[in-house]
Amino acid sequence: MKNLVILVSFILAIGCQPNQTQQQASAPAGDEMKTSAAPAGDEMKTSAVNEDFKNLFEEVNVVKMHLFASHEANPNPDNYPYVGKPITGNMTQYLPPDAQANGTGGVFACYRTENSGHYILRIPGKDASSDLVLCKWDGAAGKLKKVAYLAFLQCENGTCYQQDSWLADLDDNRLLELIVRSQKRDSKGMISDETFDVITDDGTGSFTKSNEQLASLAVKSNYVMQ
Repeated sequence: MKNLVILVSFILAIGCQPNQTQQQASAPAGDEMKTSAAPAGDEMKTSAVNEDFKNLFEEVNVVKMHLFASHEANPNPDNYPYVGKPITGNMTQYLPPDAQANGTGGVFACYRTENSGHYILRIPGKDASSDLVLCKWDGAAGKLKKVAYLAFLQCENGTCYQQDSWLADLDDNRLLELIVRSQKRDSKGMISDETFDVITDDGTGSFTKSNEQLASLAVKSNYVMQ
């Protein structure tokens, strides 16, 4: 009887060994999963806006903001609200890659919208720093990203091309709409081509075409070009 008890104990001891081996084999899998998940977390990290760069832009709470270009190389701040502060030195690293691609002149920090976090820049046009663009902060790239062309004014051989824009919250949902109006005029001031569009913040800071109901809130006669 004693020998039988010993034999049973021995069999039970052997029978438990595969389970222990299986548990040990599964442990590295858990370690591998933790290791592979770490890089994904690193990729999700975003860069915060440099405070010195951010402070170059005057903060404004937008209700209805008319954005228009100037044909002057050095516009007077008394009659042009988008003169801005020059962005120079190491602050230029935060500018969109194409901020100076279309002409000559400097780049200027104009406004930062409090209610949407957008940035308004005055950038080089054909002959001077006369164009306005709208940007948002791209945390992945660590710099501004251009999301919309706001305003320009170019005249050549008696023909002028002009675009003005307005920022407004048409439906009071705390997301801004962008109303864009452009014209082509001859030397007599006659308009030969015109467009009028309404686009809206998609919730990420970029803009997409508005639906008809929202677009109808922008009455064309209320948006007069400068």
